[in-house]
Amino acid sequence: MEPATIAILSKDYLSNAVSQVVVYGLHLALPAAIACIALISFIVVSARARSADAQFRDGPPRGPGRAAVRGRVEFATGSPFAVRVSIEQVGEERKTKNGWTHEWRETQRRVDAAPFYLRGQNGERLRVEPDGGVVLIDDPSSTIPGGMGRRTRVVELSPGEEVYAIGALQPGHDPEARVGYRDPRGVLVLRRPSLQEPLMLSSGPLGDHIRRERGVHLAAMIASAVFVVVFQIADVGFHIRTLVGEPTVGQVTHLERVTGKNSACVLTVRAPDGDEFSEDVSYDWCGSLHSGVQVPIVHVPGWSFFSQVGKDAGVSAAALIAWLPFFGLFLVAYALGRPKPWWRARLVESGNGRLPAS
Repeated sequence: MEPATIAILSKDYLSNAVSQVVVYGLHLALPAAIACIALISFIVVSARARSADAQFRDGPPRGPGRAAVRGRVEFATGSPFAVRVSIEQVGEERKTKNGWTHEWRETQRRVDAAPFYLRGQNGERLRVEPDGGVVLIDDPSSTIPGGMGRRTRVVELSPGEEVYAIGALQPGHDPEARVGYRDPRGVLVLRRPSLQEPLMLSSGPLGDHIRRERGVHLAAMIASAVFVVVFQIADVGFHIRTLVGEPTVGQVTHLERVTGKNSACVLTVRAPDGDEFSEDVSYDWCGSLHSGVQVPIVHVPGWSFFSQVGKDAGVSAAALIAWLPFFGLFLVAYALGRPKPWWRARLVESGNGRLPAS
């Protein structure tokens, strides 16, 4: 058999074609693509936050149409609340080797809404008429124990609380109107813009709530960049063999059989320029090889440490095996690191210790 045609390869090395997929595809292109997606997401979220902030900078609107206003909450006469979201939860507890943990999961929620007012800095009052589809962006303010592993979390607007609202100003009736938002056709009240778009009420600047999403995208960008750098450093041998390696034929000068769990055939190979390097090949080759036989190699002149046995440059299968858990955990962390807030998904809360007794 001609030495150049021997299908021998350094132990646990992947073929050149598979190695290129691993190094340039999985180790470089894929994390780089995720970094680009994270960057675009970061830019989009930042733009949304700036847009949300900008809606409140032009002063109070004076005519019908879409409006973004802010003011302090005042309940309507005789009304005990403005907007209240009651979220019922069921708790579960688990014992682990590190102690007890618990989790509260939402089972259902109820939205109670009544007309209320927002008083602006100029003293004007705007009547707000939310319906059951109103979106209240705030943190739970109180907890009502229900016993037997149940409770109710309450999110509600409080008198005097500053609220940012996005809706539509429409002509309406205000039974308490004295000074308020008006146009030539009468009093304006704030309602949901359309059946598809709810009235939004936020306890703080909407931009601040939106900016919370940026952290996970920034972390994903950094993690992707670190991932690329670490694995490209690990792949430096493949890059060197690909760029400056010379496919040629080397002569085996010594052979050692290693038995046991990590059995291998350890070759000492001399390149045409006299450089020697040691490389493991599969133990199965020990019966076919001996001192003096010629084998195909990829030789790196002056850098024999990076030389390998085989006709083309390859990379160790460990590069793929190590990639799978690292990148898998990264994708899971990126996906789970972007939980939807409670007003867009079910409310799930967890903590350490056992559930309260009542």
